Amino acid sequence: MSEADKLFEELRYKKYTSEDCVMYMKDLFTITFIIPNKTFIAEYKQGDYNFPKIRPFELEMQELKAINLKCKELGWIEEWYSMKEKQLMKFKVEDNKLKMEIKINDLLFLFKTSEANFDGDSGQIAKVKKDNKEQFINYIIEYLQEPSYDNENLVNWAEPFEKAFYEIVEGYEDFCKYKD
Repeated sequence: MSEADKLFEELRYKKYTSEDCVMYMKDLFTITFIIPNKTFIAEYKQGDYNFPKIRPFELEMQELKAINLKCKELGWIEEWYSMKEKQLMKFKVEDNKLKMEIKINDLLFLFKTSEANFDGDSGQIAKVKKDNKEQFINYIIEYLQEPSYDNENLVNWAEPFEKAFYEIVEGYEDFCKYKD
């Protein structure tokens, strides 16, 4: 049982899980973590079971502590800081080239915290073995060089660029000249 689960249990919440969410219930109070969206909902249900009135409710500090702890255990808080503030991928323009660089440990972190590598009931599904980091990296390189599943005219590494190009064209950015 995780530390957050223990804290919710101390607060008399009962845990329920499904493929894409973790829910804690106490009486008519529900706190639901929606895994794919990386969000949670806190609500109070009143009235008829089939047609409840759902209302927000005040959280006690211990409940907020349990919520924050659960977010940390799910990797949401650590991932947010890493992605938003520390940018794992480094970019620079040098000698008329766009250079992109990521540390191996950061790539391993991305795999560890990936939505694809998470099961709502048991947490992380797979972990790269210490002696197999090179195999993991070679697999990533090969994957990036393969044709895209979505667009056979692209390789996988080109997909983010294609998305950016699409947004540039659709957004009529000032740095481009467009046909009349």
